[in-house]
Amino acid sequence: MSDDVIDRVGQRGDGDISLAEAPADAAAGEQGAEMARSEQRPATEEAAPASAQTGTEHLTPPPAEAGNGAPPSGLSELGSILSCPVPRGAALFGQLTSAFVDGQRLLQFLADRKHTGALVATGPSRAEIAVIYEGAVIGLISTSDGITRRLSRLSLSGPGSGEEHELTVFTYRPEVALAVGQMINLPVRFEGLHGSFVDFPALLSFLRRENASGAVRISTHVDVGVVLLRNGEVLGAYSGSQPDLDDAETVFALAREPDAEIDVHVGSPVAPAGAPGAATVGA
Repeated sequence: MSDDVIDRVGQRGDGDISLAEAPADAAAGEQGAEMARSEQRPATEEAAPASAQTGTEHLTPPPAEAGNGAPPSGLSELGSILSCPVPRGAALFGQLTSAFVDGQRLLQFLADRKHTGALVATGPSRAEIAVIYEGAVIGLISTSDGITRRLSRLSLSGPGSGEEHELTVFTYRPEVALAVGQMINLPVRFEGLHGSFVDFPALLSFLRRENASGAVRISTHVDVGVVLLRNGEVLGAYSGSQPDLDDAETVFALAREPDAEIDVHVGSPVAPAGAPGAATVGA
């Protein structure tokens, strides 16, 4: 049967028609029928948008994906971190208490005045610290039972609510605040260097050649020492037991302890992008 069809289509004898050579009157008849059908199409089809006429669709951009809660790129993870003692600094306000001071309003007061320093709230079970640079909170930590945690928000209670806190506000030089914020926020560049094989003064000399900005931490079973840096220069050193800023030699003895471990946090000497803002306070 298929051979018969092929023969009928392909033959070019008298009275036979090839599909490629339909007579003009037949083509004209088909054209007239098509015109008649087009006149009967609904008006809505004629008004179809250009995108439909060209066979393309108008695509709506997909909604932005929701954040996954991860910290901004370049910052260390929220949660438990190594100990981060902060220097004492000059006291702007001291021996205040949440029995009559609203911690949230105090933080807003400091923001309005572009204060640079730290707000330390010490309670019966834990302490919370906000490092402030020109009124903006650039680092948040809490300490409890020997564990330090990097936070995304503070929980400062007001008078008559929550456990009572002692509130202290320190003043720092801007470069000191930035270096402390880097210690809290930046991932470790050199981690867990054992003091037995590290020449600590030589490490500081290396970081000076590198124009490094940030902090070097020395952790031992007796104390934690910190050296703050900006563009390779030592801003000062302190420890948990000696919180006043002093020369780097203050912590050299800690670096020689048998169990000393050294961590280096360095990066750009600016407020880290994505660090907590001044409004990150919850009741």
